[in-house]
Amino acid sequence: MRHLLPPLSSFPNVIKFDYYDVGREYTLRTRDGDIYSCGLKEMRDSFIKKVVFSSSPSDEGVAVVILNQTGDLAYCRKGDGVWKFVNDAEAYCEDVVYHKGCFYAVSKYGTIAVCDVTPTDLPNVSFIHTPLQVGGDMQYLVSLDEELLLVTRYLELGFDVEQRQLDVFYKTTEFQVFKLVVLSDEWTWESVDELGDWALFVGENASVAIRACDFEGCDGNKIYFTDDYSEWNYDGANGDHDLGVYDLGDGSVAALPCYPRKFYDGRRWPPPIWVTPSLN
Repeated sequence: MRHLLPPLSSFPNVIKFDYYDVGREYTLRTRDGDIYSCGLKEMRDSFIKKVVFSSSPSDEGVAVVILNQTGDLAYCRKGDGVWKFVNDAEAYCEDVVYHKGCFYAVSKYGTIAVCDVTPTDLPNVSFIHTPLQVGGDMQYLVSLDEELLLVTRYLELGFDVEQRQLDVFYKTTEFQVFKLVVLSDEWTWESVDELGDWALFVGENASVAIRACDFEGCDGNKIYFTDDYSEWNYDGANGDHDLGVYDLGDGSVAALPCYPRKFYDGRRWPPPIWVTPSLN
């Protein structure tokens, strides 16, 4: 059974949609009141960063999205015809995950907004203030059983000169993993150095934890990552896209077996996604 989500034109910051105004179909307003326009392709490719469901779309679930261009969180319940903003959770746009009945969103510095969007009126939003995460370029949230993990990704800028053309790209160098714990009625991030048989899959489309023994070819204590800086790496022609496997034990980075780092066949790849099979 398929259920359609509300259209992009129903977001509160979209003030006009004109299909016949080619290249400027959407008119949007920023939080500062500025007006700008963008085309169908731009909205399709970059307006939404991630969509997270509270349950299977066939159930009575809720969907929450992160908007790339504004950094807002928006939500809809099953059957809604429009998207609504979670107004109290501004700037918590690094990642969002459904965990223990609520949506958890993280800021650039590791502070958490807990969003309960099940009430029929406005969502309930509370905050978990933790010591700021200094450093790191990207934050991911992963639900692992009863624990909530924060995965911090470090990147470095690379340059490649091919046929008198300079290509700029990003490359992952390190990950750090933390779990959210309560110490003396205060929340803090505790470093995690060992995942055992668990493997983490992180990326803009989904971040999940699985037991490696349940999936052939998957190794525990490793982080599998996709290229989330596609606006940089996929504009170039070097093909050195940032997909790989990080070993939490020795800190090494290896290429995905299905994708050697220097493979390039002359075609641009779309941004990669993780597809998680069901064990049921």
